[in-house]
Amino acid sequence: MGSPADLVDVLDLVVRHEIVLPLVDRESPLVEAATAHRYPESGAAFGKVVLRP
Repeated sequence: MGSPADLVDVLDLVVRHEIVLPLVDRESPLVEAATAHRYPESGAAFGKVVLRP
């Protein structure tokens, strides 16, 4: 985490629409959380792994 000043800087980027949304590599159901957790550890992930209900 950053400092309060870092938060202000990031929020300013959001307001100016200069933040790039995170790249989602894969979505997995919550029941497959263990498998989903191993995926980025393998080095194969290029972005976020999202767990959904």
